[in-house]
Amino acid sequence: SSSSSKAAKSGAYSFKDNKDGTATVSSTLSGTIDELDFLLTAGKDEESYMKNGTSTWKEGDPINSRKMTYQEFGLPNVKPSTSDDKPTEKLTLESFTFAVESKTNMDTFMYGCGLNVEYKSPADTEYWLHKDDPDSNKGYWYNEHGLDEDGNPEKGIEDLEIEVGTGTTLEDAGKWIEVEWPVPDAIRDYTLSKPTDAISFQYWYGANKEDGYEEVKSCTLKSATCTYTYEKTIPYNFTDSISCNEKLTQGDKTTNSVNVKYSKGTNNEGIPRAIKFTVESPSEIKKLVFGVGTSDTASTEQFTQQQAAILNAGKKQEIMWILPDSVAADAKYGSVYFGYYYGADSKDKEVSSVTLSDITVYYEDLPEETTTTTTTTTTTTTTTTTTTPAPLNANWGDTNCSGGVDVSDAVLLAKYLNADVTGTLTDQGRTNANVVSGELDGEDLSAILMMIAKIITPDQCPLDRLPTV
Repeated sequence: SSSSSKAAKSGAYSFKDNKDGTATVSSTLSGTIDELDFLLTAGKDEESYMKNGTSTWKEGDPINSRKMTYQEFGLPNVKPSTSDDKPTEKLTLESFTFAVESKTNMDTFMYGCGLNVEYKSPADTEYWLHKDDPDSNKGYWYNEHGLDEDGNPEKGIEDLEIEVGTGTTLEDAGKWIEVEWPVPDAIRDYTLSKPTDAISFQYWYGANKEDGYEEVKSCTLKSATCTYTYEKTIPYNFTDSISCNEKLTQGDKTTNSVNVKYSKGTNNEGIPRAIKFTVESPSEIKKLVFGVGTSDTASTEQFTQQQAAILNAGKKQEIMWILPDSVAADAKYGSVYFGYYYGADSKDKEVSSVTLSDITVYYEDLPEETTTTTTTTTTTTTTTTTTTPAPLNANWGDTNCSGGVDVSDAVLLAKYLNADVTGTLTDQGRTNANVVSGELDGEDLSAILMMIAKIITPDQCPLDRLPTV
């Protein structure tokens, strides 16, 4: 089974006033992918479709796994820290839940999970297990590895620095199976959580004892949930409370949500940075799906909204929403929004209504109005461009290592960034594709397209940033 885990529970939050004009806030929420309906076929893994280092798998081919990106789960995009200072925000992957349906009873059900991790880190099982294979381009990936028929681990597993999960086996699982996979403590510090990074759910084996333990070849992955903790240091000076006592009924757009004016509180003379909602229910809620939002003067729609879920919310749940930096919440004239989209108890019976009892807003003081005298001087600026020395073996833009740069290089990188199983890169390919200094991302893809269009040339690379066209 999986290793131990100290995963935070969905719905947990913390707020710490740092007494220096800032507060550190964390919120553990869940993002869901519903209506997946993806057929999983045991015995057909990604490896069986690899040919000359490239995957030949295409949509519709039988496969035992489904990769899901964090973008699909709706996780926030946390930008990496650009300095040596402690980062002001971070995202931690806590746990995943998966719902699987089978046409026949599963008296034995075996599954495993894998996910993106830092390259060559102790958690990068696929790099370390294949590093001596000259044809391998594996890496950035942690996989659980099952034991053989004699109960022994795969060759090389025991040489790894971390304890590797051996998958999970359930007995008498039935036709509808819900499983939770907490991220193991051994790999927590190495997981990657960019929008293009992914988790993989793998169906290893299933059997039905009524048919003499005949193997169940396939099952359907119905839905998946990712529970994550978002932590951020926000500007903070004071708190205001708004009493609501609003009853919200799911299913009806006229009654399932409410907009509450910031001015209903006692002091809205500030900039909202975080908002806490207190929701009460007449019965225990196993899964609570909701929306939060605010008037936003920075948005063309004048409103910003986010949807999330909390698992095992119980009868009373406090929900902490940390506002994105891009939001300019309008506390003076605007309102805060809460929507009750779905709630069901442990028996999957819908909980028709909940009560939004109160809202707490965490404010930053408004900037002091100052009078300034402007003196205009003319200066001549000399721009110096510094470049990082290129690795000696970099052939910039040549993602597929074909010897030249064309559209196929951009296509391969796009597939890789979108966690497509056919988008695998070699170490050399990653080096070649990293045209803009930093992590591989959409800027590198844009730069390669600029190379194809002759806007930039290889001798200008690597770039510190994309040129303005």
